[in-house]
Amino acid sequence: MPAAFPERLRVFAEILVRVGLNLRPGQRLLIAEPYELYGVDPAAAGLVAAVRAAAGVETTVQWHGRDQLRTLAAARDYRRLSAHLALCTREMQAFLHRGDALLFLQGSQAGLFAGLSEEIPAEVHRIGWEHFGPIAQQLMQGATNWTVAPAPAPAWAEVAYPDLPPERRMDALWEDVFDAFQLRSASSAGVPPSDPFSA
Repeated sequence: MPAAFPERLRVFAEILVRVGLNLRPGQRLLIAEPYELYGVDPAAAGLVAAVRAAAGVETTVQWHGRDQLRTLAAARDYRRLSAHLALCTREMQAFLHRGDALLFLQGSQAGLFAGLSEEIPAEVHRIGWEHFGPIAQQLMQGATNWTVAPAPAPAWAEVAYPDLPPERRMDALWEDVFDAFQLRSASSAGVPPSDPFSA
């Protein structure tokens, strides 16, 4: 990663916490991934750490179970899949009930269902929405503060930049994310580290 990356990541995390979430005193934070409800990709550990530091509150993370999801999907073991997703959504519901904040780190599950029958991902999505749908409705009705943010991962970078050398793909994807947020590094912009939102 470029030398400026840690500082830009820190500012990105500050934006997510202070602007995206508007984290309030006394709130806890749950970091999850709603697309498959199988958790945040471990490749986002750096971003998660930066968010934890920016939030400075008790933070729970639902980590990724990509291999387990693939195994259950391939075996069409929808009962165990549904049971696991129920655990994830119960935890989300507990945070909602308490009025805590939710951050959804959205990645790309590129190749997750490659080689499987077409009906399998459709059924996985259906089961996922069956569990997450009621929570999504509550969030849209203002049950608590929440936001969604991109979480670059190697599988996503490989699909987005197949023509780049492997060692440059994640850098390129992160650059796209920073550009989308019009994010300047504090050092290059002359912004004091304590206030990354100054004009």
